[in-house]
Amino acid sequence: MANRILPLALSLSLLTVAAFGASAPSITDQRARELVLGAADLYESSYVEPEKARRIAEELRKRVEKGRYDGAGTVSTLADRLTADLQEIGHDKHLGARYDPQLSAGDPHAGGMRRRVVEAPPGAPGADGPIRVVRSAGPRDPARAERDRRSNYGFHRLERLDGNVGYLEMREIASIGMMNGSAGAGATGARDTAAGAMAFLASSDAIVIDLRQCPGGSADTVSFLASYFFGPERRELFTRYDRPMDETRVEYTVEDLPGRRLPDTDLWILVGPGTASAGESLAYLLQQFGRATVVGETTAGAGYNVALMPVGDGLVVGVSVAKPMHPKTGRGWEGDGVKPDVSIAAADALTTAHASALRKLLAKTSEGPRHRELEWALDRVAPAGNRKLAAAELAALKGRYGERTVTVEEGRLVCRAANGRARTMDPVGKDSFTWDDQTRASFTRDSAGRPAELVLERADGTIERFPRRTEISGKETR
Repeated sequence: MANRILPLALSLSLLTVAAFGASAPSITDQRARELVLGAADLYESSYVEPEKARRIAEELRKRVEKGRYDGAGTVSTLADRLTADLQEIGHDKHLGARYDPQLSAGDPHAGGMRRRVVEAPPGAPGADGPIRVVRSAGPRDPARAERDRRSNYGFHRLERLDGNVGYLEMREIASIGMMNGSAGAGATGARDTAAGAMAFLASSDAIVIDLRQCPGGSADTVSFLASYFFGPERRELFTRYDRPMDETRVEYTVEDLPGRRLPDTDLWILVGPGTASAGESLAYLLQQFGRATVVGETTAGAGYNVALMPVGDGLVVGVSVAKPMHPKTGRGWEGDGVKPDVSIAAADALTTAHASALRKLLAKTSEGPRHRELEWALDRVAPAGNRKLAAAELAALKGRYGERTVTVEEGRLVCRAANGRARTMDPVGKDSFTWDDQTRASFTRDSAGRPAELVLERADGTIERFPRRTEISGKETR
């Protein structure tokens, strides 16, 4: 089984094309028919659902007979036509085809990693047919390893959000090499980066993992990351059935885990239509164990594992050869996608999850500086009393308060200290503004209703007051 579980649109695009600038070869109608019939044999013998495999193969053969692939002219055009048909027939986002001469020729480094090529098991349907790429093995090629390094192995952004909520955005889940025994620099780099990201998050009181733009990656890294959110006891994560190998493997949490485990840290996972394959795997795995709250929109539903198989003449097809099954549900998410616990537009998922995390922390925090800090953080994220101030209201608050200067810039209030540091102030109530999660800013008014003081209240109870200096050389400061 292929270790990488990417939707085909990404997995094929990541393949290394051998001859840069070289055009796909021309093919005759007869050769096009032969290639599609070869692909049909691969689907029938290797696709993870035998009955569906038979239907896919039969439909491809019917289309060959009807001349669907005649006139393709080149392998690239044939691949596009075959991809469209496979999507229509199979309703499986991992299915498709492309021109890739390296993989088709059996180059062990094609596709971004070494691939062990084996014959179908004895007695399997089509066992006398073409060899099958069923499992990755060994180190990745240098070009792919370098691409992974530049993308930081899919770890796109790490941040501490207001209220001490950790945030991790992943755009891909690169392999750390646990399943295939890879010890290459790419796998080591991915593992070190994953461990470093979790070390960054370890002091967070709650964590948000953003998978809204994560189209897939590797099952080994999913297990590695998920293991941080459970205790040290061994836990079954998935059972994975591989049809070409005719084997079922149980996957467990990682025992030798660098850094601190976070079994009690509140966890939110953001998803959307752009979440697929391994991205869905991480969300589904933790959701079904009740370990994470999933927020956003239903995911892509690419729940099988794809193998990239050569057909001939540079044509490569993606075949779903294996499927994961969660121990709690006995199934995966293929076709259905991961259904969020909190359904909301994916674009609004981060704000929703962050606010939910703060509310949950507030509910279990007693009165005091930390409670006040969380309240203020929540006001900054989802202010209950937020209102847009009119230009005249903003203008009335301009001025110099002690050595601090308050101005209006692009429709928002900005306060600059004597050292030049600027703070943008957004309203959360009448004359009350956000500052940061440790400080709240407000204005007091005199008996005539004019701004009199800028007041900064700290979470620890400290209060600073800065009187407004309205007259300087007979003029208001600003």
